[in-house]
Amino acid sequence: MPSPPKSVALAIAPKFTALLSICGSTGIVLKVLSNERRRKKTMHRLVMGMSICDILASIWYFTSTWAIPAGTLSWFGDGEEETIFWAGGDQDGVSCSFAGYFNQFAVATPLYNSTLAVFYLLVVKYGWRDNKIEKIEWILHTIPVGYAFVTSTFAVAAKLYGMVEWTCWILPFNPAIPGDDEDLTPIQSKFRYFQWIFLFGPVWVCIIFISVIFVILYRKMKSLEQIMDRYPYNSAFSSSIKVARVSGGSEGFSGHEKSECSPSDEGQEKENQITASENKSDIEEGDSSNKADTSQDLSDSKKEENDENSNSVKEDADLQEKHAEPTNNTGTSPIESSPQAPEDNKGDTRESWTASISKGFTARDSTTKSNRPCGREATKSKKIAVQGLLYVGAFYITWLFPTISRITDLIGTSYFAIQFLDTFLIPLQGFFNFCIYIRPRFILYRKHNADVGLFKAILTVVTEIKIDE
Repeated sequence: MPSPPKSVALAIAPKFTALLSICGSTGIVLKVLSNERRRKKTMHRLVMGMSICDILASIWYFTSTWAIPAGTLSWFGDGEEETIFWAGGDQDGVSCSFAGYFNQFAVATPLYNSTLAVFYLLVVKYGWRDNKIEKIEWILHTIPVGYAFVTSTFAVAAKLYGMVEWTCWILPFNPAIPGDDEDLTPIQSKFRYFQWIFLFGPVWVCIIFISVIFVILYRKMKSLEQIMDRYPYNSAFSSSIKVARVSGGSEGFSGHEKSECSPSDEGQEKENQITASENKSDIEEGDSSNKADTSQDLSDSKKEENDENSNSVKEDADLQEKHAEPTNNTGTSPIESSPQAPEDNKGDTRESWTASISKGFTARDSTTKSNRPCGREATKSKKIAVQGLLYVGAFYITWLFPTISRITDLIGTSYFAIQFLDTFLIPLQGFFNFCIYIRPRFILYRKHNADVGLFKAILTVVTEIKIDE
């Protein structure tokens, strides 16, 4: 029997995007399960839970019209002969109810987006560590999975599932058949309420909730940028030199100003632990398949930096000797005013100032290290916030047109373009999540392997196998 072109388009469109989503979500699950370090991190477990729910829904998005009873009349047809394209389910509607169950389970994905947003808020805004978040992690999993399970099961028990032109979901009659809604039970007659309570209501709540967190994270990112601007790398050295010149002599360098971000001994010890492990973190930094090469590059860069700093110190020492002798408060040289310093010690001024500058360099190193946690933590927090906002953006793209489509249904208007975008985009959540998930590793890999081609870099990051030339 013939099928209208619009029915053909709606039946085929989700097969491509759902397949991408299945592959993307499966990739995330495999990456988490195959890596012990990722399995121990809350963020990765949350993304894995969201991906598992997405796989269950995407499989049935891929089947699209296959589960709809064969011969079902299309909404876009003539009402007599034109049927839904590729409809091949059983006449009793068992296959359609089965598909509808897992399509409803898709509500877990936006709820997982909300719990993931909560995770990023706790980490970026309130500075929670992973061991603290683990204590409430069970709540972050229970809310999406529990709500999806309860609503899906209730819809089966109340026989709410039917066909919605391109798949099966909550619609217990066929709008293409006049009078088909006359024998609905009291619960079935309220199907539109259940559509909003079970899916689109929670989606809109999640949109508002995540938007609020989006604003909070954005404001936090701006404050982190101000912190990083406030503590540039060389500010400590400039401060040390300035203090030395004001105070005079070698004592001036040991009295460098203490940064408001300077950690305590305990805090410094924790910072050392963070520094030792941050290259292993793939939440904000990502993984790299050539860690040895990366370490060597960083080591060489550090060596060059220290050489440049040493040269700057020596040049500053020469400049100090040529242009001015340090004086104390009486206007005389510290060496001249010291009773222990004989007259012929004036020739040791260069050596004394060199030692002073060296102490200043040591003080500069100490101060810079104490300031580095501010910049490092700010940079890490900013990367975490950006990663969280990308997940939010993917959520918006996925659920924007489905919600618009439901609103147009409520006002009694239907636009095929919106329905097509609804059908095409809603299965893409898993693919978007995968792209965002591998993004930090891809950026890090490209940073240290700039000569590697784009396709090869993507393949290396996705497979986590280093490909030889």
